[in-house]
Amino acid sequence: MTDAIREAIRSHPFIQLKLTADLDLARSHYLDIYSDCHAQLPENFFSRRADYTNRAKDLEVLCRLDIRPNTVHPAIDVLRLLFLKVESLKGICYQDFEMSQDWPMCEYARTDYYRQTREKGGQKCYSLDACWNLGEDLLGCGPYSLLPIRTKEEVRKAKAESCKRIEQADRLFIRPHHLLCLMCHYGLGDIENPLDVDNLQEILVKMRDNPDIPVTLSEGCCMVCDPCPAYDPDKHMCVWIYTRDQLKDLRVLQKLGLKSGDTVRARELMNLLTGKIKTAVEICGPDVFVRESYVWAPCSSAEAGHYERARSIGLFDS
Repeated sequence: MTDAIREAIRSHPFIQLKLTADLDLARSHYLDIYSDCHAQLPENFFSRRADYTNRAKDLEVLCRLDIRPNTVHPAIDVLRLLFLKVESLKGICYQDFEMSQDWPMCEYARTDYYRQTREKGGQKCYSLDACWNLGEDLLGCGPYSLLPIRTKEEVRKAKAESCKRIEQADRLFIRPHHLLCLMCHYGLGDIENPLDVDNLQEILVKMRDNPDIPVTLSEGCCMVCDPCPAYDPDKHMCVWIYTRDQLKDLRVLQKLGLKSGDTVRARELMNLLTGKIKTAVEICGPDVFVRESYVWAPCSSAEAGHYERARSIGLFDS
């Protein structure tokens, strides 16, 4: 059964998982339990009650993940949360106090297998930064013990092909929130240096050198995304922060008074952006996201001032 589950997740990372725990067992009244009729007890009550050790482990895991029992989530999110939030099996499969015979410890509980998988070769593979430039070196590490990963060659090939498309393009296609990413990259003072893991620099240079080029704002992966290790070319989505990014897209469109699919010339668009959005914090920051959240965390660059610096410099000469 576990082999089938692993294969299903590996083949379909966004497959929906229902994280179950036996909560219905507690929906029983002592008069039903300790009388002769048992009229209102859940089905198979007594055999289910005897499985208390697994019930405790289920709830301990869900507690650490901050997920309500019997809810459905994409497998890719569950795995990343697992390796992010569960540092060891202590408190789940074993305890640091003497266990009674009624609470047997899992035979593999004190092995180092989980930690070794979580931090293979010293890499903390549950973080976003871990996937940059590591490619297949992450296989077997943390969530990538079950999830697929883009290889270095796949990323290199995607970079070359997408840069050629940008070079030849007479029209650009950009996610709305990537306009802020472009400005943050510019604010770092790095406009002349291409990045291996996205096409921010190439888009910036194209817009700077062609201020009248049409730019179409499109929700979903765009000309920036192709070489990103977090881009899934089969699903056409960013597998790390797809929900948060879609909300950021819509926030930018709302601020600019535009809608998905609108096309604006580069100079006009960037002037509209810097005129309407004074700071990246209002789109990506902790006041409009949840700092402690996994799904809705603020952007790490939002409070760094890169966007604001780029806004003060300006992308175009006039």
